[in-house]
Amino acid sequence: MCPILFHVYVKADRVRPSNESASKRPRLRRSVDDSVNSMLVILSDPHVPLVGPDSNNTNATDGKYVKSLFYDLEGSARSLTVDSLRHFTWYTVNVWACRERHENESADTFQLERCSKRAHYTFRTLEKLNADVVRNLHAEILPSNKTLPEVNVTWQPPEDPNGFVVAYNVHHSRVEDGSQGSQESGLASCITAEEYEQYGRSFLIRSLAPGNYSLRVTPLSLSGAGNVSTDLYVFIPERTAELTYEWVWGVVVGCLALLALAAAGAWAARRALLPPADAPKLFASVNPEYVSSVYVPDEWEVPRSSIEFIRELGQGSFGMVYEGIAKNIEKGKPETRCAVKTVNEHATDRERIEFLNEASVMKAFDTFHVVRLLGVVSRGQPTLVVMELMEQGDLKSYLRSHRPDAEGSLPGKGPAAAPPTLQNILQMAIEIADGMAYLSAKKFVHRDLAARNCMVAGDLTVKVGDFGMTRDIYETDYYRKGTKGLLPVRWMSPESLKDGVFSSNTDVWSYGVVLWEMATLAMQPYQGLSNEQVVRYVVEGGVMERPEHCPDRLYELMRACWAHRPAARPSFLQLVADLAPSAQPHFRHRSFFHTPQGQEMYALQRTAAEEETDMTEVNVGAVATGSGSNLFGVSGRLASWVRELSSLRSRGSDDAAAEPLAPAEPRPIALKARAGPNGALRDAAAC
Repeated sequence: MCPILFHVYVKADRVRPSNESASKRPRLRRSVDDSVNSMLVILSDPHVPLVGPDSNNTNATDGKYVKSLFYDLEGSARSLTVDSLRHFTWYTVNVWACRERHENESADTFQLERCSKRAHYTFRTLEKLNADVVRNLHAEILPSNKTLPEVNVTWQPPEDPNGFVVAYNVHHSRVEDGSQGSQESGLASCITAEEYEQYGRSFLIRSLAPGNYSLRVTPLSLSGAGNVSTDLYVFIPERTAELTYEWVWGVVVGCLALLALAAAGAWAARRALLPPADAPKLFASVNPEYVSSVYVPDEWEVPRSSIEFIRELGQGSFGMVYEGIAKNIEKGKPETRCAVKTVNEHATDRERIEFLNEASVMKAFDTFHVVRLLGVVSRGQPTLVVMELMEQGDLKSYLRSHRPDAEGSLPGKGPAAAPPTLQNILQMAIEIADGMAYLSAKKFVHRDLAARNCMVAGDLTVKVGDFGMTRDIYETDYYRKGTKGLLPVRWMSPESLKDGVFSSNTDVWSYGVVLWEMATLAMQPYQGLSNEQVVRYVVEGGVMERPEHCPDRLYELMRACWAHRPAARPSFLQLVADLAPSAQPHFRHRSFFHTPQGQEMYALQRTAAEEETDMTEVNVGAVATGSGSNLFGVSGRLASWVRELSSLRSRGSDDAAAEPLAPAEPRPIALKARAGPNGALRDAAAC
């Protein structure tokens, strides 16, 4: 018996606030990430088929198309034909090989062992020619008192599009002297399919001067630009003379407004000159200790009696951090070594809530290369957060302790006090990239990736951790820019410094700075520049020079992460894939990259890159917005960083992997006078 589960990728819907006015909402530029997040597809969760009354073998359709189908075939079957698939759409086929129940076999054992592991294959159906064309194009001149009339254009969407319709290109041009309107002249407007439905399946063209116009609509689907509709001609007549006195009404309204303004000024002056009344006044004040949000204990709550303190590890603004032992906090382990973060007994309720909320971020993470949260003690005082113990501390302290001139070394390292080799650095780099790839897949933007926020375990495994809880320990690494609070400017990308934008691409920039920290054994980035100079230097396109003794392969990774255009930077999955050949064998069994979810995400990215380089695609974005990028922005972005990283595998030297990295000599960055968006950056003395 061979069960087959047939899943389809479906369009992800975005929910907008109902009270948001379409007329007042600003028309934002559709960036690459916004286009991807709004138009990518999601995959329904595959499940092993069950038998009996608890059977989960359900079929579902989307109209006349397949959405989820289950087939139970004979063991001799070698093929299956499925009809009613949507054109140009991704589908996944999941196959299990199942057996019959043995005699005297229990039901539970049969349910667990009857089927094999899932085999799956993802494919996309072919494009259907002449499928993307609108129907019933119609235009109506709306009655209005405005000087220039408005035309409401309506049409029916394609009946059977390729995938689904993403947007519509509405083009109108004026017909002069009986000539036909051309595609090269006139104005084109692009509206998304969501806006088309929101406006009642119509589009309003405003401010048309009297004359004859031609209209045409082109749908934009997943396969690109569709067929252009036939031209529809609309004649805008001249306005009648009855509206020539509108300027008189304007003068009257202006005079009335001036009179109302003068009356308001006289009333305000009278109120100011009169003596104040003796009636009592009620003033309201806000309690600064009031906290609007309350932490609610959940399944992460552990008894306070289960936590035992051993020794102090450090001090932060929230409170002391201890090494401890947690009893029965992990299944199958009576005792677990852990790190316990505390809140000062004099902290306010707001500080306690912020402390717990920062720890609660980690509840959603479950991967090897991200520091795990073990439990929370929120009842009683002090508040405790129990985390996975990273014996070697943060990566910044670890690297500095391995400098040749370091006075002491970390406890427990023994003779391994030499600087790390290139192989060690590359292993740390792929572990950090794998943890960040998991966070990026969970739609989490770290915003503060740095060596101080990466933790080193006893076996030298590096994990991403703390998520805003280490800022107090390294406060000198942060800079207060205006009224925005403390910002890690030396790790921030140009778009974050200039526009306050944070995304997975900005985390990739910070990852490049972490690579520079590892190559220099945790020297301060942009040494010799003040924080203000760093902001201007980075915004104008400056990057750090190659550190001394830094291998070519490592510096080329940094430069790829420091691409000034965010879309040109590699993703964390691509960074892991590029570093995978040099990883230790155990990395495959621990990493997120090698999980089915990581492989499916990487396969989608790789497929998009191959389509960009192997075939000539219709540039949807150029049709829609007049730019040179396609509508999704995926192919162009992947192809750019694939080209930037293509030389890394060939340049790495196997002999250099065993050589220790010597720390670079501290030297100020040479500030070359060059023009930028904020003027020339002049030479300054090292501070």
